[in-house]
Amino acid sequence: MGEKDSSGVIRLPCGLVVRQDRLLWGIILFALLVGLLAATHRNCAKPSLFGDENTYHKLALALVHHQPYFTTDKPPGYPAFVALVYAVVGPRPLALYFMQAVVFVLTLLLIYKVALAVSEDVKTALLTIALCALWIPFHIYVAKELSEILNGLIIALALWCVMAAAARPTLGKCAVAGITTGLSALVKPVALPYIGLAALLVFLMGENRRRRLIPAAVLVLVALATLAPWTARNYVVTGKIIPVTTTGGSALVLGADPTVCDYGVAPRWWQEILAKPEAERDRIFQEMGRSLVWEHPLRTAGLCVRKFGIFWFSLGWGARAFPQLPHIGGYAITKQSVVRLPLFILAVIGLFTLPAPARRRAYPMLGVLLVWTVTFVALYVERRFSLPVEFYEFFLASVALLHIHERLVKRQARPRLSGNDRQ
Repeated sequence: MGEKDSSGVIRLPCGLVVRQDRLLWGIILFALLVGLLAATHRNCAKPSLFGDENTYHKLALALVHHQPYFTTDKPPGYPAFVALVYAVVGPRPLALYFMQAVVFVLTLLLIYKVALAVSEDVKTALLTIALCALWIPFHIYVAKELSEILNGLIIALALWCVMAAAARPTLGKCAVAGITTGLSALVKPVALPYIGLAALLVFLMGENRRRRLIPAAVLVLVALATLAPWTARNYVVTGKIIPVTTTGGSALVLGADPTVCDYGVAPRWWQEILAKPEAERDRIFQEMGRSLVWEHPLRTAGLCVRKFGIFWFSLGWGARAFPQLPHIGGYAITKQSVVRLPLFILAVIGLFTLPAPARRRAYPMLGVLLVWTVTFVALYVERRFSLPVEFYEFFLASVALLHIHERLVKRQARPRLSGNDRQ
């Protein structure tokens, strides 16, 4: 990003000297303006809601009008957020998009804090949020009635709390970390495994582990208590213990059936199963998904590799699904993938160039990346699912970019030896 001195100013590569706080708020203001413009643009186009957007919209309206929450397929976190906006300003998509633009800049502020706590370097933190502010997919989903933007904020908040609890595991900090990790699971169930991983990190990241055992247990218990009301509601509705949603089975089948994965077209038997009660349908899908995995292990492994490409490189599934795009093998090369492949390489470099103390502080962040990657690669993945954790990919890429920049500067600063000196 540039050079920083003790007076709190940063010298950019172009030679411009900027105060650190002004640069921070300039990035935040830029991100907010771009998000508002994206929201206004989509609202002017008057798009019709379909798929998950339509479902979330209907669920939010049901909550506003005190009607029953009609499904166990969707967790309540995002519909409750949308319902809160609708209750204040009415069911106006533009108001929701504007609120999500605010949520996005709040996420950037949290990411700045997380990056600063891990790297202890202002330049790295500022470059991280600057790259995030420039990443167009974030602004695209600001103007969609989908959970990715809110999920990014809740994950960042949970990560910040887990890092604080791991650094100093007081009962209060661990309780707050439990609440935030539980809330993140109520927005996206993929966060469920992170509850156990967060408790493990609190237990392991420090000395005197006997004293850390109780705080780690408090984190898990509070997280489970946060989920308990929704789990109890699911039991009342279905008669079965369902922690968050009934979509795990269908996600397993969608990820294990090559026809569905390749072309995005559900088999003919799909509608017959969907007509069944949600809990029964989930049980059938789970059995079917497990049988597909066990009967075709090599095919399952190949599909996991392909889903990894979708999650981290934004690759498409195939020529039939993306006939207008260039292809390499069975992959469609999207516009995002042209950027995300080098970004992933930079993130890997950044991980290995982090100093050992910073890498240790980054364990909770790496845990987030690990849980999201493993869960979606094992199940069903769409390109948008990686969006809430791409902030941390940008952080690692920023570490690599600054490391490369510093090495280039040092190389240019070396005095060049003349021919006589070499002799």
